[in-house]
Amino acid sequence: LAHGGLTPRSAAPAKDGMAELERKYPQKADEEVIEEGRVGTVYRARSRPGGVEVAIKRQAADGTAYRELRILQHLNARIADQRNFVFVLDWNKCALEEGAAGLCMNLVLEAAGTSLAQLRRDQQLQLDVTEYRELLFQLLYALHQAQEEEFVHNDLHLGNVLLKRRARPAPRMRYRAAAGAAQDWLVDGRRLAKIVDFGHARITLPCGTAVANSRDPARQAFLPGVDVAKLALELRTLQPSSYVDAALAAAPADVRSANEQANRAHKRALVRRMTLGEAPGALLHMPFFACLHEGAPCAGAGAYPYAPVEEARAQAPSPPAQPRQPLAEVPNGSSAVLAAEEEPAGKRPRRNARRRTGGQEEDQGRGRRGAAKKDENEAGDRR
Repeated sequence: LAHGGLTPRSAAPAKDGMAELERKYPQKADEEVIEEGRVGTVYRARSRPGGVEVAIKRQAADGTAYRELRILQHLNARIADQRNFVFVLDWNKCALEEGAAGLCMNLVLEAAGTSLAQLRRDQQLQLDVTEYRELLFQLLYALHQAQEEEFVHNDLHLGNVLLKRRARPAPRMRYRAAAGAAQDWLVDGRRLAKIVDFGHARITLPCGTAVANSRDPARQAFLPGVDVAKLALELRTLQPSSYVDAALAAAPADVRSANEQANRAHKRALVRRMTLGEAPGALLHMPFFACLHEGAPCAGAGAYPYAPVEEARAQAPSPPAQPRQPLAEVPNGSSAVLAAEEEPAGKRPRRNARRRTGGQEEDQGRGRRGAAKKDENEAGDRR
């Protein structure tokens, strides 16, 4: 897999690859550079004919570039619902700038919006709890689907998640549940999350061969909890602007308060389990995503989809009480101190009684010694 077993779609020689690329995807002179990174540069261009906007990622034609291309093609071809992964449309190789040795690879990707990190830097990332929930659901669902191919991104942060907004009304997106599971999920189609940058990723091909970075042993193994735990750390810096669902904005104060408390509690529980690296498929069925199920009660119609936090806690069965085992006899004083700390509260008065009894015995001994001394003095006087 030195070159991923791939050949360029374009039959032109490498030296003519750049000219062909510019002919097919001419760059816009006013805003050609989207992002410059350590590995390569991403440019904005438009396809010809058609005028569809695309992103061209240009990087050195090394093992990292071929690995990213192979993983992208595998995800686009094998994942049943690949809408939350960026699509690779075309690619080719070309010579580097004049005077530079080697070749570069151009990945022609769909234009998938702006990264969450950039939106946050520009103070344009304002998500209420409804948008926050749907965005997080899309990322977890994408990871759940990709992990069937033993995929690990290994570098999932806000800079590698793009948000594609659609101004005009869009139909709700359906996410299929597993066969025999609960209802499907429905998500607002105006906001689409896209995972990008697979330079550190790994995946397993149908033949059983793992496509991974051979120079980094830590990222060769399939560790499904890595991306989820990393995403949980990123969520600490991304909080909803409001914890009240948009459908309840005009609801009575007590309903909005109960909705806010439930959303906060369910989000905390979700992030806690994400931090532990739990499987994305299990996280999708947590209460935080319950209102996304098809057929779930509509909060805007007056039916509240969550139970209040207090009632939910009261309904949870309490663990059975375990009988306390009797304390073993301890032979020395140090063990006796530890045993005394573990005694139940009902036995503590006995310990105090022992202390009082010991004090009384000490007083009685002191009295007997005093009486003996007095008798000895009286006998001396008589002599």
